[in-house]
Amino acid sequence: GDTMLKHYVEIFYPSSPFYKSEVKEIEERNPELVDIPDDAFGYRFFDSTEVITDGKMSTGEKKNISCMTYFGTAYTLDEIKEKFPQEKTLISNMELYKWKYLVKTRCGNWKVMEKGDQAI
Repeated sequence: GDTMLKHYVEIFYPSSPFYKSEVKEIEERNPELVDIPDDAFGYRFFDSTEVITDGKMSTGEKKNISCMTYFGTAYTLDEIKEKFPQEKTLISNMELYKWKYLVKTRCGNWKVMEKGDQAI
């Protein structure tokens, strides 16, 4: 059948207990062309292959998943200890798991920054 590579943006929103996400198909993986709502805390891109066989479409796994872009400020352990001393659980988790940076997003939630992630 026909195979097409499609591009998507996955937009993340705060939700209890973790987050919810919304996926939109996009023409190209360009942050400047993506409309991210103000209540979102971050996004990433991914691709997926669509295959049409006998008139039925199936979508493959997510692949070429980009790093996360967060809306917020990244902090080191020392900065969090200084600016947010009340965040005791966060600080102990950071020490325990050896996280280099956490980002406090514009929605007020904290996220772990993986290698390659950015906060803007």
